[in-house]
Amino acid sequence: MNLNEDFINVQGILLSVEKTAGPLAKVRHRGGHESTILNLSSELLKFLSSKSYIKNQQINDAFDEQLKEICLFLILNTEFKEPLNEPGFEHLINITPQLSTCLLANVIVGLDLSKHFCNALHRFDSNVIQQILLEIVPCIKKCKLKIHVVNAYEYLKLIITKIMVVNDSSAVESFTDIASQMLLNLTGLHGHQIENARIDSVYVCMGYTLLNLLDLLLLCNEKNKNLEKIIEKLIKTCCSIMMAVTLDVYCSWAEVEHDDEILQMIIASKSYIFIEKYQKNTHAKELITMLGTIAKKPKTINEQIYSADKATMVAMVNKADSNQKQWFTALLNTQVLDCKDSIDCVDRWAFLCTVSDVTRLLNLSIYKKNTDVRNVVVKCAATLDFNELVLVTTRHFFQNGITHNLNDNVQPQLILIFNKIKDKNIGNEFCKELYLLLLQNPKQTLSYIFSECSKNAFYSCNLAPFWPSIKEIITIDNFGMSALENEMSNNKLCEQNCRNYIQLCNALAGPVVTAGKIVTDVILPLLQDSVNEENFTLTTFGLEILKDLHGDIVLEDKTENLFNFLLELMKSCRCNFSTFDGLNQEVVKLTVDVVDKYSKMNRSVVYSSGQGLKSEDLFITFYKEKLFGPNSDINPLTHFFQISFEKHAEIVAHLIKVLAVCVTPEWVMLSTNLLNFCGTEKTSELLCDSMILICEVVKSQDTETEEVKRMFNALRYYLQNLGIVIKDCLQPKVNSLKEDVTLTKNVCRLLKEVPSGSLKSEEGLSLASLLSDVSLKALRPDKKFACLIASINEPHICRMLATKILS
Repeated sequence: MNLNEDFINVQGILLSVEKTAGPLAKVRHRGGHESTILNLSSELLKFLSSKSYIKNQQINDAFDEQLKEICLFLILNTEFKEPLNEPGFEHLINITPQLSTCLLANVIVGLDLSKHFCNALHRFDSNVIQQILLEIVPCIKKCKLKIHVVNAYEYLKLIITKIMVVNDSSAVESFTDIASQMLLNLTGLHGHQIENARIDSVYVCMGYTLLNLLDLLLLCNEKNKNLEKIIEKLIKTCCSIMMAVTLDVYCSWAEVEHDDEILQMIIASKSYIFIEKYQKNTHAKELITMLGTIAKKPKTINEQIYSADKATMVAMVNKADSNQKQWFTALLNTQVLDCKDSIDCVDRWAFLCTVSDVTRLLNLSIYKKNTDVRNVVVKCAATLDFNELVLVTTRHFFQNGITHNLNDNVQPQLILIFNKIKDKNIGNEFCKELYLLLLQNPKQTLSYIFSECSKNAFYSCNLAPFWPSIKEIITIDNFGMSALENEMSNNKLCEQNCRNYIQLCNALAGPVVTAGKIVTDVILPLLQDSVNEENFTLTTFGLEILKDLHGDIVLEDKTENLFNFLLELMKSCRCNFSTFDGLNQEVVKLTVDVVDKYSKMNRSVVYSSGQGLKSEDLFITFYKEKLFGPNSDINPLTHFFQISFEKHAEIVAHLIKVLAVCVTPEWVMLSTNLLNFCGTEKTSELLCDSMILICEVVKSQDTETEEVKRMFNALRYYLQNLGIVIKDCLQPKVNSLKEDVTLTKNVCRLLKEVPSGSLKSEEGLSLASLLSDVSLKALRPDKKFACLIASINEPHICRMLATKILS
């Protein structure tokens, strides 16, 4: 406990009073110090009132802890026979003018702070407490009757508590003597205490005194020998009061309400409990006989709840006793959200809520439009831990749907939450904040999450701990996939966000939904719409997601449409030499990549569409067999044509026909199989001869029509593919200088025939750069090769090759 503003204010008050009254440690009951006591009490009352600790001469229960600390501070700055030794509080001891125990006692009783004072006194040793209590006894004796009863109860409870824990017999004896004096004062009414008092108020005080004494007896451990004397004295005091209880007195208690119960019933219940507890105590026989006439078995908590109305339940919850949770649960089982008092009660004690309680409140709130009601329900949900919140939210959405929002706009909170995401260490607390917003407005929250992830892949990765928690709820009305589809419709796929969408889909695939679900519900409709709109750029981005999507997609009723669509798309977009379109070929390439990716996942399925695996289109038949046939490892050479080394021209013709409509992965596939079949030298010869014939066709065109432009673009595409084949397929398989030299000669033969202009200077140069220095140096003596290089007739290519040959 540190020096705070309250302590500084109290310190100033004590310094001010000391200036006018002299040393405060010398103030005693007698000696003309009454004005000093009144002055200090008055100044402290003004301060406590200014802080709202005391309102309208009543203690404000909301500040119990602050008042307890002020009492502790006053005790630490009081003069005792021995200096205080309180570890941890050394910095607060004697930092104000020291008080006398007499002054301290009078101020505490005068300000009605006995309850807080006793709570503060618990930590001190017996000697300190005894010195203070000796001064308290004459102080409370001067109080009005009702206040006297309450104060005496607090100090007697303190004495009993201390006796139960001390082992010093002299301390026990001192405490017992002090208790005896207090009990003696309780049984006698002094003139000033009953001055102007009505007889019924005296009866009520008798009832409260008896009730307090019974509470003290129930507090005592009857087996503790240190308490034997005080128990006996308490019993005798009860007997004295019971002897004075007449029928009028007893009946008057029925008209008094205490803690929302009738005083008469409380005393009757406590009497019954006392009899149960002390029936074997010899000193209690007389009192048991007396109390037997009024004792009544108390209602069980369940009986009390059953007969209570909502107002009573609210009062019992606010009472905050040992049965508070049961009363709170009972209150929640009423129409709790229909009454302001009960709503305020739930708001105050929200932390008592369990999973069942929050579920109940959510069910009650679905048709409530009141913002305060909704806020209370959210506050209660926030008291659950993350896993409990997921359970409650999932149960709520499945039972009540996702249309009853608790908050119509959670975007401001979502913006704040997403600003907190700075690293990958996102724990349950962050997930819980996000999930609370999902509970309040699931559609807006999920849409916002998807929107942010589409803008920045950082979020998709960092939300990894959150994704599994929405696995169940996004299946409700398929709103999860609908939100993703809407996001892709509103924020269309493009070069800037494609990778972000891929990251998002991969974050969802597995922990949240299957890859097949994402494809059939989101990607396939997007692809179909883009094809219908002839927006093939958008189609390529959708295929990119399919290609890089994690997880298996096997053939089943829902995914068969996907494979049929891909095959049809492949067929419709595939271009030949004269109709070449780069964007369409990119669509075909991506389709081939996707089909090849999933071709190994469908080995044990039966393809039900159409007339089986056969098709008029050789490519479609080939990919159907790869996807759905008994063996995905099909040799494309045997599928597309028969090869015989005796028919070189026929092979070249077939290659031209097939390669002219192939995309890059198909070029690599065919070349790899050709290489395995006939070796590096023959393969390079066949490929280059095929390209030479195509070059001759292009050069033979006289006019520059749209078709000719397409032919030039097609040739550029073929030359790029050939470069990939040389680099990735042929050169890694070269095993001798002879094979390397043959490859170099074949490429140079082709370069000679490539049409002049940008095609030769760009694609030709790229092909020439692939040729190895070793093969070129080996051809230095070959005059025919030198003439071949010269015939290429492109300065940059010739210069580069010459440099390599001569280096």
